[in-house]
Amino acid sequence: MKISLSRDRAVDILTTAGPIEPRDAEILKAGVSKLIRDGKNQIAIEISEARVPTEMIRELVALDLLARELSGRVIVVTAQKPLRIEIENFARPTTLESFESRAQALEFFDKINAAPLAPLPVTPSAAAPLPAAPPVDQKPAEEEVKLLKEQIRERELKEVGELRKTIARLEDENKALLAQLQTLVMERRAPPDEAAYRERLRDLEDKLEKLMEEMGKEKPK
Repeated sequence: MKISLSRDRAVDILTTAGPIEPRDAEILKAGVSKLIRDGKNQIAIEISEARVPTEMIRELVALDLLARELSGRVIVVTAQKPLRIEIENFARPTTLESFESRAQALEFFDKINAAPLAPLPVTPSAAAPLPAAPPVDQKPAEEEVKLLKEQIRERELKEVGELRKTIARLEDENKALLAQLQTLVMERRAPPDEAAYRERLRDLEDKLEKLMEEMGKEKPK
């Protein structure tokens, strides 16, 4: 997957190209997170593929919730109807918005950015009390955010465990290679004809001993 960044009015647009693999979810997450940290919290993700990994949709849902906390949004723009249906059915109620075209996405951001109209002046006698609005239940959204955080934490712990296993395996392989290296060094230290060499050495020692004995016999008394 390749990603390009552009900007249209006040919206930052990340456009993906090519097949999307599960590992690409982390790449897209890093790019969107950087934009949010830089204060750019109105982001559209343009996707041309008809299918994307579930991991990517999950990351986009979490990033949209983060952007909402900063009065922003993360949305998806795709002409692929199967992908829009998959995003719509990912969670109930649907939280991640998707649009067929960039124009529709920009219109969406224009609406949420539009300042509210000033209220018309009214006399106190004409003013009537408005019915109290029902309290907004924040529990579903809070529970969804909590669930997403738990899922992200669980995946991170799984990745750490797999990394530890890989490190342990590499350490075992390193020990085996060191043992093989020590064996090769010892073999190089010993000459290939070591037995013949030792035999010649014993023969020289015997000859030297006989020579010393003969020299002792020839000394004058």
